Amino acid sequence: PSRYCQEIFAQVAKVPVHVVPHVVAVPASLPDPAAVMRTKLELGLAANDRVILYAFDGAGYLVRKNPFALVRAFARSSLAQEGWKLVLKTKNLFDSREQGEQLSKLCKEASGVMLINRGLDMDAMHNLMAMADIYASPHCSEGFGLTVAEAMAMGKVVVATDYSGTGDFLDSSCGFPVRYELE
Repeated sequence: PSRYCQEIFAQVAKVPVHVVPHVVAVPASLPDPAAVMRTKLELGLAANDRVILYAFDGAGYLVRKNPFALVRAFARSSLAQEGWKLVLKTKNLFDSREQGEQLSKLCKEASGVMLINRGLDMDAMHNLMAMADIYASPHCSEGFGLTVAEAMAMGKVVVATDYSGTGDFLDSSCGFPVRYELE
């Protein structure tokens, strides 16, 4: 779905490899503000909390999704004292029990961090995205970066690693790409 994947597959494929990106629909309208507020309060957030959101599947390698770096950066900032919350929305977090427990512990130790480890229906996910002031993706690798593209389609400010699939659509003209070094 991206030039990043195309380049990787082209190294071993015996046929041409073409990019067929995901279709990301731009919503006709944002969810109802009252429904968004209900979801916000149901999740345990205060009405005036500012939200940085990162949604990822814990079944993927957590090292690739890199939520640890985001939690550490948030903890080092003064954002929690200024009314910001970091919301990590995941599911399947304990598919890798040790990493899941490490992330859970790190989140509990950091002020202003909320970890949601369960599936949400489509309406709740749209509301969650709508309540976010910033969408962050500290990924080490994304085939495409669907949640980043969905956040952008909803008009959210996006901060994401300037690497892999998101490089096809995220640059400094439309978001905040974060430098990286390969190790």
